[in-house]
Amino acid sequence: MKGPMLVHNTIRPFTPPDPPYLTIREADIIHAVVAWMKPQGYVHTHSARGWDIHARHAVTRDFWAGQAKGSEDSGANDYTKFREAIGQVAVLQQQPIGRGIKYSLFLPDIPCYRRWLMTFKHSPCAKSIVVSCVFVSQSEGGWICWEVFV
Repeated sequence: MKGPMLVHNTIRPFTPPDPPYLTIREADIIHAVVAWMKPQGYVHTHSARGWDIHARHAVTRDFWAGQAKGSEDSGANDYTKFREAIGQVAVLQQQPIGRGIKYSLFLPDIPCYRRWLMTFKHSPCAKSIVVSCVFVSQSEGGWICWEVFV
């Protein structure tokens, strides 16, 4: 069986989806993001030094690394997962993997992750952790990914 299909790469308005929230596994997030990065010239080099996604641009040779988190049906552990992802990026940024590195969080596009990202964006620690966030949502035709800069 093939993995999820990428639909398109767009920036959408900041409108949260309606409940109930679907379970989106971390593995699905990783697969969708890797497929989304490929047309942008990034080649996934698999996990490196603790990163869930580690890719290198084919032309510029710049790196893109980040942590992916899924979401449970109940949303019970999502806040813990969000904080864990921020902490992992903060720790792993202290061990650079090359020049031209872009760090990201790869998260399901659900209201709680959006809210926590906006809260994090205005926190003092956001200044020391330079990240973007790639939100992933599921549609009838496959996966949709879009990036927000923090």
